[in-house]
This record gives sequence, structure tokens and C-alpha cells, in this order.
Amino acid sequence: MNILLFSHVEVSAIPTAGGIQRVTQLLANAFINECGYNCYHAFYYANSKDDAKINFKDKIQLSWGKEYKDLSDFLLKNKIDLILFQNILGDGEALLQQLRRAADDVNAKIILCLHVAPDSCLAKPNASAEFYRLVGGILPKKSITKLTTALFPRLLFNKLAKWQTKKTFSQYNRYFDKIVLLSESFIDTYCEFSDISAEMKNKITAIPNPLTFSEYINPQEFDKKQKEVLILSRMSERQKRVSDALKIWQQVQNKTDISDWKLVIVGGGEDTEWLKNKAKKLKLTNYSFEGVQNPLAYYKRA
Repeated sequence: MNILLFSHVEVSAIPTAGGIQRVTQLLANAFINECGYNCYHAFYYANSKDDAKINFKDKIQLSWGKEYKDLSDFLLKNKIDLILFQNILGDGEALLQQLRRAADDVNAKIILCLHVAPDSCLAKPNASAEFYRLVGGILPKKSITKLTTALFPRLLFNKLAKWQTKKTFSQYNRYFDKIVLLSESFIDTYCEFSDISAEMKNKITAIPNPLTFSEYINPQEFDKKQKEVLILSRMSERQKRVSDALKIWQQVQNKTDISDWKLVIVGGGEDTEWLKNKAKKLKLTNYSFEGVQNPLAYYKRA
């Protein structure tokens, strides 16, 4: 079988890669080394830290708006049977039309792996975080839009979010042969938000994310554990809500003696500076922002 793995950023095996990259890398290695399949890779943004640990047969860097032109010959030349689509980008439908057209030319199937909860659309932007980024000149255009959205009343926000999500999920139902969610518990929510017909419901399935580290901690290493609470996350407030963890840490430190404990925050993103400022305003103690790091050592000691 010839499989094309399609993702936003070129997949690499570096340990600081994002979750979708790590899962895609793990799948590629399993398909190649355990199943004997041929794997190919399509992406928009090249990864300057790419390495040679993933034995892709061939790669292609796509141009926005030219997906059909870029993919058509590539799919035909490599006799692609299956396209594994790892994330949705931009406006959506124009890309899906081109992708579906190219896949149909070679009778390839397309599977979408949806790496978020179907109801994640209901997470409102944080007005304070958006205002902080806007004033600081970090992603100003996006921050204006998100700040405006954050100020919507909750009922209005939910109504608009559900309307947009229904439109998006309806596109997924039309263009993909299979839709893979992260949990069985997400299936009913997806169907509710997409208003999918009974005949098309068999398109929906679930496969949980794998562990992306092969190392295990043996019992002797537990004695070396330190008194650390670890947060490993992208510093993006709307999706990850790290500020809630900071507020909890404040409650803990105000109610009990935690002088021998430490909160360690690993990761980077557009809201890093806002979160650091938030931690100062909350007068937190015994915490540190470590930035983007190889997480394995932190997992082992926390």
C-alpha cells in the first residue's frame, strides 16, 4: 500500500515537535517498519530541523491554492492508495475540493484525523490574553478578530460557533471517506454538531492517540522523582487554558506550605509572555517557565 501523510508542517523526529507532528512521525515509522507500506509526505512549511529518521519514499511541498496542480502528478507517479489528512488549514473547502479532485483521479481514499474535541469550538478566546498580544504587537490582525469575538455574549458566541462548526463538519462529511476522532465519546458530539445523516454516520470512527515515547521509567527511578508539578503544553490560552492551572497553583500555595514543591511549565507559544505576566500578578511562588525543551527529562523527574 502507498500512503500519503498530509500535514501542515513537514514532519520530523525531533522531540520538541508538536503533538500532530509526533503522532504523524510515529504512524509513518509504524507503517514503514511494521507493515511494509510505502509512505510519502505532503506539507506546506518545511522544517529546518528535519532529520533522516523517517524513511519517506518521496516528499512534496505544496503551494497554497495550487494543491490540485501540485498533487495530481505526485499521486499518479507514486500510485497513492490512501491519503491520511492530519489537520485542516485555512478556509477549508477550497483546499478540500482540490484534494478530493486529485484523489479521485487516482481512485485514492482520504481519511481525516480530527485532533481536537468536536465541541472545542465553544472555547471562547480570552479577552485579556488577546488584548495583551494586541498591545504588544504579537499577531495584531488575529488578536483584533479574537478580541472582538471574546467580547461577544456567551449565548451569541455559542450560536455563531455552532453554526460555523456545522458548516465545517458538513464539508468534512462530503469530502472525506472516513473521519477518525480521538475518542469514542466524541462520536455523538461530532454527529450533533455536524447534523450528519444516518447513512453517513458509518464514516465516523475513533482511534485514541498513541504514546509517542518508547522509554519507560523502571521502579528504581521513582525514588529519584522530585517534588514537581509539570505542565507540558503549547502556550495558547484559548486551547490550553494554562491560566487556570496558575490560578489553582495560587490557591494551593495560599492554603498549604508548598515551599518544597515547584510548578514547572514547559512549552512555548503566542501567549507565553501574557502567562508570565499573569503569574506575577497572581504573586505565585516556586514556579518556572522553561520554554520549549525536550520533555523526556521533565517527565522522568516530575
